[in-house]
Amino acid sequence: MTTLPSIDLLVPEINFKPTPRLISSIHQRSSEDTRQLSKLKPDFQTRAKLPSNPRHRMAPRQTSTLELVFRMCPFPTRGNKEFLASLLNTSPQRIQVWFQNKRQKIRTGLISKPN
Repeated sequence: MTTLPSIDLLVPEINFKPTPRLISSIHQRSSEDTRQLSKLKPDFQTRAKLPSNPRHRMAPRQTSTLELVFRMCPFPTRGNKEFLASLLNTSPQRIQVWFQNKRQKIRTGLISKPN
């Protein structure tokens, strides 16, 4: 096993003596950082206690509409997703996720292909 050279050989000696002004500046900054962190601690604690978002289930009417559209076009455009979202009172992101999940279920064989 090889030994590493001592740190003295790797780093040249530096003659650095901090001034009192530099020391007070460092202490002032660290105390400001500590105060800012102490303000954030309660936020982190409350955020950790919040429950996760509940899953959103589509209503039967929404599902049947999406199934019908899926049979016609399994890859809707952005405009189609936005139209469906406004029609079904939901977000385009939820529409996109529904289509992604539906395509994945077909790929994995959980459901049969639409006619």
